[in-house]
Amino acid sequence: EFLLGSRNQDAEKIKAMLRDALELLGFETELEKLLICAELYGIGSLEERSTLETYRTMLKQPKDISLASVEGLLSEIRRALGGLKSIHLAYFREIADAKEVVDFILSIKAFQQQVDFLTGDLQGYQFGQDLLNSLLSVRQLLMPFMDFLQSDKTFTLVDVCARLNE
Repeated sequence: EFLLGSRNQDAEKIKAMLRDALELLGFETELEKLLICAELYGIGSLEERSTLETYRTMLKQPKDISLASVEGLLSEIRRALGGLKSIHLAYFREIADAKEVVDFILSIKAFQQQVDFLTGDLQGYQFGQDLLNSLLSVRQLLMPFMDFLQSDKTFTLVDVCARLNE
């Protein structure tokens, strides 16, 4: 029974290390879009972006990363990203790919008044109503990010990521 308990613990440790290693590999593919997004929107300092670029470069050579160092490296990267997991970085990929949409939504003055006007004006025009509803859905998803863009304050990447992690 002692040997079985030890084997189970070893198996759990190995599973945890492999899970962390897969998470780390997920960051490699998504960090590039985060960096593009940060550059497009001027978020974060040059130092933060440089640190993330260093991590991305390291992750491009996974054979150089030992399994023993995976947990520590993963912890460092998550700390640099306000606790986000690699799957959450897909948000930044979409924002980077939709810059025109973000700019369009940000350009509309008195957004809610415009929506109210269009809602009344589009009665009976299904395509127009569907398009407006889609715009409202996209705006809702982008609002946490757009709040940063509309603020007069300067935010770090950690600030932005931590807020999106809430």
